[in-house]
Amino acid sequence: MLYDFSTELLRSQNFETLLTYIVSTVAELFDAKTYILLPDRTMKLRTVKCSSDAPPLNTHEMSIAQWAYEHKERAGFRTQTFASSDSIYIHLKIKENIAVGVLVLTPEDKISFMRYKDEHLLESFVTVVSMALANFYEIIF
Repeated sequence: MLYDFSTELLRSQNFETLLTYIVSTVAELFDAKTYILLPDRTMKLRTVKCSSDAPPLNTHEMSIAQWAYEHKERAGFRTQTFASSDSIYIHLKIKENIAVGVLVLTPEDKISFMRYKDEHLLESFVTVVSMALANFYEIIF
């Protein structure tokens, strides 16, 4: 599963296709509304892709995502920061101190979301997504 995902990302020649594939795969695998947020030139995050059934993130949700990006830490439920949120905000990093964006997951069922083994799978997906986005950033910017 992870190998196929990684291979498909490497084959992507188009940024929009890459984003669509990431969002659809992660949304299906983790049964969650999925968002990819990337910084603009002022380092303010904006939603560049989300699940087709995902409503826009509100101001509060965007501020949590911005916090996760700036602090390079997870936020939202299953964390100690903004724990009452319905979503989890995961910074996408390529090095210890360099984040390329934020992945936001809003699960359909918070209670059954992320059993222990899923945590490791999510971490692996986040690493691969971060590297794929970083490669495209080098091409685009």
